[in-house]
Amino acid sequence: MNGGTKKTGRADHDRAPLDAAAAAKIERELERHLEVLGGLIESRGHSAAGLEARLGWERGHVRQLLSRRQPLEYGELLALLEALGVEPKEYFALVTSLETEH
Repeated sequence: MNGGTKKTGRADHDRAPLDAAAAAKIERELERHLEVLGGLIESRGHSAAGLEARLGWERGHVRQLLSRRQPLEYGELLALLEALGVEPKEYFALVTSLETEH
């Protein structure tokens, strides 16, 4: 219990909405992540269906993630990387290197 003391941090719902520049930056970052993830799936010779079966996911889930019809959760990203045999630090290095190319 907090003894009735007031929290000093702001709740998520109290934050101001992002401006257009920040929202555009996030969109570019998401596209970069999905580009790298899709490239890894292809370059490692995996199929979306094979990954879904291996991970116990519904058919079509990987394609929905890559096309942004479903949001990619961090746990799903880590599961995909594990199934692909890719270390998270390797993945993030690829994302970062792609950032400098664009």
